Amino acid sequence: MLVLSNGTYKVYVRRGVVRVRGANGEEYVVDSTVDAIVVATSRVSLTAKAIRLLAMNGVDVVLLAPNGEPVARVYPPIINKTVLARRGQFEAMVNGKGLRVSKVLVKAKLMNQANLLRYLAKARRVEWLKDEAIKLDELALSLDRVNGSEGLIEVEAHAARHYWSAIAQLTPPELNFRGRAQEGGDPLNVMLNYGYGILRYAVEKAILIHGLDPYAGFLHADRSGKPSLTLDVMEPFRPLVDKALLTNRLTVNLVNNYLDYQSRGLVAKTIIEELNSKVNFNGRVTNGLNAINRLVESIASYLRGDGDLVEPVIRWY
Repeated sequence: MLVLSNGTYKVYVRRGVVRVRGANGEEYVVDSTVDAIVVATSRVSLTAKAIRLLAMNGVDVVLLAPNGEPVARVYPPIINKTVLARRGQFEAMVNGKGLRVSKVLVKAKLMNQANLLRYLAKARRVEWLKDEAIKLDELALSLDRVNGSEGLIEVEAHAARHYWSAIAQLTPPELNFRGRAQEGGDPLNVMLNYGYGILRYAVEKAILIHGLDPYAGFLHADRSGKPSLTLDVMEPFRPLVDKALLTNRLTVNLVNNYLDYQSRGLVAKTIIEELNSKVNFNGRVTNGLNAINRLVESIASYLRGDGDLVEPVIRWY
């Protein structure tokens, strides 16, 4: 993944190869190791020829808003198994499969939050965090007795209060972080928004590759323009972003409650490194991006009726 954030760039084709040239004249060749170009600044120009060649080679081009939300993307128009996957996805809204997917995602989110608190407890030698992790485990287990989406949302909200209260107590006072608030103007909330935007891009890419509709979810309410399934699948992987920001303690600059260009590049680099770092995913060593792809693959297979769901539980080393 190549992130363009701090500087002025031109993306073009020369001698049949896509190249990225910066304002200083430095040139980067987009080779087979690059699977995506993420544009996090308005100071980038892309030629039509470059966009065509990138799409033909399966390279995603994603444009991010100042808050990190993906606002546009270019990807190949041909996706395998689309009809069967989407038919199963729409049927799942009424045949009970959608509720099961929702339960698996929320339960894994709570377990991953608990595992992150354990990781932080060990790293920072803070024993009380282990007690908070146990509370989240108990809430996760209580989901087995929940029979509807309203109950899932209620338990998730209860868990969020425990989790973010614990995180707030770990955060340096000068950051003025009092809890998770999407509209919060403190540095950590702004970085979380940006980091979740990058995570959203990675999740949506996997959803599209596996032929699912990112706008037809099971947990988040459907609304025009709202990528409900993307938001659903993001839930168990949000702790990856949390870990990246809580363990690296980045120093960023805000302009009108947004990260400046240099800070966007720093946060993006940190999140991408975390998504490529090793984790224990259901007993196997992999990285976050592979774990996302494996989960979405299992959801598509489950909805088509030719496989079962993977429980996306993550542990850190």
